[in-house]
Amino acid sequence: MFCHHCGSQIEDQAYVCIHCGVRVATSQDPVERALFPAEGHSWLITLLLAVTVGPLGIHRFYVGKIGTGLLLLFTGGGFCVIWIIDVIRIVLGGFRDKEDRPLVR
Repeated sequence: MFCHHCGSQIEDQAYVCIHCGVRVATSQDPVERALFPAEGHSWLITLLLAVTVGPLGIHRFYVGKIGTGLLLLFTGGGFCVIWIIDVIRIVLGGFRDKEDRPLVR
């Protein structure tokens, strides 16, 4: 396995890179795996963020859409219209992350 920060080769069971000291995600870290799955971003986390703090655009920041996240933040969820559309798209499975990958269920 390689460190995502410095690129050095580290053991598969390592939690911290011995070269740069950065914490690395491993298959044994369930919290890291739940928040940031290797296949994409979590559907459940995105939905929870959209429902609880949706007008602030936090769900957009989570999936990597910083520009539209800022738009929602400064306009109150696009005057709540974009926020409601996002919640519907997340529930129906049409919402995608920055790399155009579907959310992982």
